[in-house]
Amino acid sequence: MGIFSKMFGDGLPESKYDIIKRFAKIRMEKLKRTDSEFAFQASFSGVDDIDSWDTMMLEGLPESNIVTIVESYCVGKSQGFDDYTIFQNIEDHRSSFDPYPNPKSMPMNPNLNNYIYFRLEFELPSDAGFNIGENGFTRDFIERVINESFKLYSENL
Repeated sequence: MGIFSKMFGDGLPESKYDIIKRFAKIRMEKLKRTDSEFAFQASFSGVDDIDSWDTMMLEGLPESNIVTIVESYCVGKSQGFDDYTIFQNIEDHRSSFDPYPNPKSMPMNPNLNNYIYFRLEFELPSDAGFNIGENGFTRDFIERVINESFKLYSENL
């Protein structure tokens, strides 16, 4: 993003929560189009009004898991750490909240994408109640969230 677009653009630069909301809305809309029962329950309960959610609710979304990992990765990179050290630090932190140990080992040569998939395969079933590929949380969707998050946080690398 250039200096003129920052000065004369849409106002404030996008934040972590803007990305989470944007992708949660995309996923919610897709689910509402493909599942009429979900569409009824979402609009009846008001759960589809993501703009009104507080940060605690947003942080509970699986989109937030991705954005947070990308943010941590970019912070580590900006501090000069190598990828393995960054992912080991992220893993140590995230696994401290796990209800039970991950039966799979961290990838041998982790990169941002395969580490995120590693964590999502473990976290999604227990945290969100579904797996990759379900509820609109496809690999294509995950890649889009990773790429948008990386764009936001990599400006300082």
